[in-house]
Amino acid sequence: MKHKTRTMAKRWLAVILCLCMIFPSAVTLVSAAEEPAYTGGPCEHHTEHTAECGYVEAVEGQLCPHVRDENCGYQEPTEEIPCAHVHDDSCGYQAAVAEIPCDKECIDEDGDGNIDHQEGCAYQPAMAEQPCTHTHDENCGYQAATDGSPCAHAHNEDCGYVEAVEGQPCTFVCEICSGEQEAQTPLSEDDIEITLNNPVGYVNQEYNLLEKATVTPEEDKDGNPIQLRITGLQANPENAAYEWSNPVLKVTSNENVAF
Repeated sequence: MKHKTRTMAKRWLAVILCLCMIFPSAVTLVSAAEEPAYTGGPCEHHTEHTAECGYVEAVEGQLCPHVRDENCGYQEPTEEIPCAHVHDDSCGYQAAVAEIPCDKECIDEDGDGNIDHQEGCAYQPAMAEQPCTHTHDENCGYQAATDGSPCAHAHNEDCGYVEAVEGQPCTFVCEICSGEQEAQTPLSEDDIEITLNNPVGYVNQEYNLLEKATVTPEEDKDGNPIQLRITGLQANPENAAYEWSNPVLKVTSNENVAF
């Protein structure tokens, strides 16, 4: 019985060790998925969009609820309604008639230059069309087509209309976050020259030792201003009493002190 219990305990211990190995790996994979490589856009060095980065926020459009009426001047275009008049004797219309040729081989018998058609000849001269003299009125139903008139309504804050705007992504690519910035050689202490203009502290006088300090060059190779900070003081005499709140100095000895 002890042997069986010991075997089960070993099995559970193996299971626990496997879980311990799996869970750290799972956490690592999730962390990697949550922190994708930077490819552009906002970052700690580009926290606000500018005109240069090209970002445009998308705006969802809102339709205008205006209903066209007589006040806005809108008129819908209309198609032509044809005239219902039917030609008759009163309108004077006659359709054109084509010539019917002679079928009797008639000739000019009296020498006047005209063919003298015999009785029973099929010949009929052509007749030109005679136009209709009808004038459109309310009885014929005719209506001419119209172009209509556009709506004169102008969108304003009262109608609620909002023009849709297509969004544009930020095209800014941070050289620092993307790792594309060229490596810059930091300035060493030997490259910087600092001059302090307050080497002597007089009794009970306060001095800002950096107020008139000058540094050459004023910027590092990245264009950032060089910041000065005093990390320690050496007084002469060494046992001189003074108050120090970087960079303000106040001598409390009974004698002047050189630094």
